[in-house]
Amino acid sequence: MLRGVFRTGLLCCILSAVASAEQTAALPTIVSTHLCADQLALSLAVPEQILSLSYKSQDPLRSRHAARALAYPANSGSSEEVIQFKPDIVLASRRWRNHPQQRQFDTLNIRVVVVPLSNSWMEIFANTQWMADQLGQPERGHALVSDVQRRLRALQESVTISGEPEQSLLYLRPNGGSSGEGTYIDMLIRALGFRNHASTLGLKGWGQLALESIVMNPPDYFLLSGHVRDNTRGNSRLSRHPLLQQLLDEQTVLSLPPDTGYCADWQIIDTAEYLAGQLMAAANGEGR
Repeated sequence: MLRGVFRTGLLCCILSAVASAEQTAALPTIVSTHLCADQLALSLAVPEQILSLSYKSQDPLRSRHAARALAYPANSGSSEEVIQFKPDIVLASRRWRNHPQQRQFDTLNIRVVVVPLSNSWMEIFANTQWMADQLGQPERGHALVSDVQRRLRALQESVTISGEPEQSLLYLRPNGGSSGEGTYIDMLIRALGFRNHASTLGLKGWGQLALESIVMNPPDYFLLSGHVRDNTRGNSRLSRHPLLQQLLDEQTVLSLPPDTGYCADWQIIDTAEYLAGQLMAAANGEGR
């Protein structure tokens, strides 16, 4: 009798393993050619699906998942590399919509999936689920979206807002670049309970702010970019101006880490929580 039970159990294990293998085999394989697509692939796909990620995915100054990305071959986004890996899907940026190799991919049954841009939390939720569906991982998408929604609710509950937010925050890159209404930076600022000072200064969407406008009407808080390419001398002239330096010394300054701000996706909740931690530290007198 025990032998029969053992055989039955063994048969169940074998059938389960076969079913799991068949399920994995049915999932589309992926080559990602863009940093933001890399992050989504690593978040939503299982390792067996990923054939290659962009070389930027392995840069710890740009990618939060650089250590995990090292497990996969890197590519520079060329069509030759994509074809070499023979994926079912190539993940790409919006610039690939008119890619000259699109027709060639079609003949090879390689589907191009363009990563959508999100400028609101609702778009992040919808686009994350859409990407998960494209990768054959709808349940993973649902779980990720639910987790982000839970964390966003917790963040908003921790922020005291009475009517229109009274304090302002200005996102500023060293070259004077900023972000007004209708951008994911604006969404991030509002999630933290602030008024976007760039909008107050008349900026809509992405653009540049003049030093004079910042000095004449400064915000309550600054949020400084952590972009790697912003650190060059040519791109940081405004941030080195003595008047702005004086303002930064006087105001509370929040800083984005270098691997933040490249992608408008679900990871913005990570950034929001990170900045909320900085605000709490500043309120407790730890730093400015």
